[in-house]
Amino acid sequence: MQPQTPELAVVVRHLASCRFAYYINIEDCRNGNVLTSGRREGVWTYQVYHLLCPERDMPFIPPLPCAEIGIYYILAEILSKEEGDGLGLSYFYLLVELAKEANKVMVRVYMLQDGAWCMLTLATSQLHYPQPRPKPVLVHNKIYMAAAQSDDIIVLDLTDSSFSTIHLPQGVEYASSEIMLSQTNDASGVYLIHVRPKEFQLCVWLHKGGNWLLVDTIYLHEMRAILGKKDHPYVRIGKVGDDAQFVFLEVSRYIFYLDIKCRTLRKVYEETDDDRCYGGVHPFMMIWPPTFPALKDNPERNRSAI
Repeated sequence: MQPQTPELAVVVRHLASCRFAYYINIEDCRNGNVLTSGRREGVWTYQVYHLLCPERDMPFIPPLPCAEIGIYYILAEILSKEEGDGLGLSYFYLLVELAKEANKVMVRVYMLQDGAWCMLTLATSQLHYPQPRPKPVLVHNKIYMAAAQSDDIIVLDLTDSSFSTIHLPQGVEYASSEIMLSQTNDASGVYLIHVRPKEFQLCVWLHKGGNWLLVDTIYLHEMRAILGKKDHPYVRIGKVGDDAQFVFLEVSRYIFYLDIKCRTLRKVYEETDDDRCYGGVHPFMMIWPPTFPALKDNPERNRSAI
């Protein structure tokens, strides 16, 4: 983990004291923006919180596009992507439905522009159906999704609405492993984080140039020592960072943070008998080194472009 500057320590204390007005789900966090969803006054609402600058307005996102009448969706996910110099942020909505034709799926991708969802891509495929976990990732102009009926990754190219598939690395299967995808910073491929729960082994793969490369293998001996010999729970991947920089691992009543680049493991949370229902891991992602935006005299100029 990066050392905290005095300015960042102030923000961390502020984040630790944040309380939302109603029960929410955290959908996405990037560049200090937290996208949430939840029922507000009887209406399911999406909202963006700018936690680095709490004085800013918190804009509401318009309702998500719906599946066509009589067709059930099998995957719906909000994705985000940094734009330009890394300070801008765009939101995309991926909706996968059963097509009217047999054995086909219809994929629609929308982009949030000027306060409205605009269709970016409409494509139909006879490939295997995608599944919601591991979560799809958006890398440059490609969306990577896990196939539901095979050990493949489905790739949707947004530039020409075409599909392709990537087979998982040799020896890796969805059914017997914990798997998460992670985007690469240079848009050249995709990372795959693979955990063999029984062996306490984590592998990092990179798909680039049509081939899989095993980047690193880390044995989680410290985790096994903390859990003890009598405890053999399932190791679950909570969240992964961009460019495969870190991963949060959930096991038994513990949460561990693994810095993949430095190969260091830390226990960051332990559930107690007094804890309430645990929801999940949602790391707060921000620009490093941090920037702290200041409001101008005219607050209207500082409203989010969302």
